Amino acid sequence: MNPPKRIRYQGQIFVLAETERDAEIIKMAKGWKKLPHGWTKDSLNSMWKSLGGSVKSCMEKIKNHPEITNHSAFCAALKRRVRDTTQ
Repeated sequence: MNPPKRIRYQGQIFVLAETERDAEIIKMAKGWKKLPHGWTKDSLNSMWKSLGGSVKSCMEKIKNHPEITNHSAFCAALKRRVRDTTQ
């Protein structure tokens, strides 16, 4: 998956969504700006690895989770958060 296009305007970076799915991923990723209280980079990586370490395997593992309605957006946002946290 290619990262969404970004533009800089008046010192701020805006993310452009090309599809409705991209918009959902961007919205969900914004919720991951800060790690939940008590979480660390290591615990986030551990969670990602426990879900298989890829969007496809993550989606398969959480497909029956009742509180997650958009599995692909959740997993893509989690992948982006792991990548951004470890770089």
